Amino acid sequence: MDPRDAQQTAGEETAPTARRSLALALPLAAVVGGFGISFGVLAAGTSGFGALAALAMSATTFAGSAQFAAITVLAAGGQLLPAVVAAVLLNLRYLPIGISVAPSLRGGGLPRFLLALLVVD
Repeated sequence: MDPRDAQQTAGEETAPTARRSLALALPLAAVVGGFGISFGVLAAGTSGFGALAALAMSATTFAGSAQFAAITVLAAGGQLLPAVVAAVLLNLRYLPIGISVAPSLRGGGLPRFLLALLVVD
């Protein structure tokens, strides 16, 4: 078998798999996008957060519920510390979830880390 034929076959198998993966991810992407837009509207409109602060919070806060809790506390006139505490407490629920699924994650450090990001409640 010519090595070029093997490469072509591998490429042909990858394309349908990539398309199938993309098709499966699109509904989730639409929901996550809507969630992000609603957070952005709430952050900018209600609490006076700037766009940069909202983006930084989205990049550093895993749980969307923690983002909404912190913004709600701040929008109601609350202080920063209670907002951060609310966000941390909501994110802490992922600790026991992570401990329970850790034995089933395969691979080294980076693959396990990337798989762990898919663990949600």
